[in-house]
Amino acid sequence: QHSDWDSESVLLIREGFIAKGMNQEQVKAAWGKPCRNCTGTKKGPWGEAWEYTTQVVFFGTDGKVIRWEAK
Repeated sequence: QHSDWDSESVLLIREGFIAKGMNQEQVKAAWGKPCRNCTGTKKGPWGEAWEYTTQVVFFGTDGKVIRWEAK
């Protein structure tokens, strides 16, 4: 469906995984939409953080995953 996504990312997304360097659209495809009214979902000059049920995903200023961690 997304011809610009590399095959490795597509396989990870299908299995419900994310990886460093994925963009926000890819994270949504793998894990769904983040909790928008949770305290862990925020923006700053450093980038963005999205809170999920058990994890927080951190994006750099380029909108790509730099890390994630358990809540």
